[in-house]
Amino acid sequence: MKTKTFILLLVLFASAIGARAGDGVWVERLDGTKQGFLFSDYPVITYTAENLVMTSTTATVEFPIVDIRRVYFADDISTGIRDVARPAVQDPLIRVTSDGAQLSGFAPRTDVSIYDTVGRLLSREQTSADGTLTVSLSARPSGIYIIKTNEPPPILPPRGRG
Repeated sequence: MKTKTFILLLVLFASAIGARAGDGVWVERLDGTKQGFLFSDYPVITYTAENLVMTSTTATVEFPIVDIRRVYFADDISTGIRDVARPAVQDPLIRVTSDGAQLSGFAPRTDVSIYDTVGRLLSREQTSADGTLTVSLSARPSGIYIIKTNEPPPILPPRGRG
């Protein structure tokens, strides 16, 4: 028991020295105590069923997972996960209008083909530099038309069961 306590104190002392460097990985327990390893000691984090295990060139320490508040790097105080920044481009969208369709959110110069239900090509056009296109079908009879683009449709998340 005294050997384990001595090793724990030694690791805590090494952690306190490393705290000044701020260059490492740290574990903060629920009771507020912190322990870490410098990157120069090549820390490796693994898990068992109940423990987080930190191994380096200087020591190996196991932390019960239920006692861990957080694991963080150097002086990074993370308060949560930030949202992923989405690009300004929106998902492709086709809106049916009274005289045709409006396309938006497509890549510039996307090829667009309009077919009737028999499969005849009625027209071939391209979206503008801003990825939009207005397709007029006012000169055609009322009916169903197929709009085909060379851009794949957006991937929708699977629906949950319930």
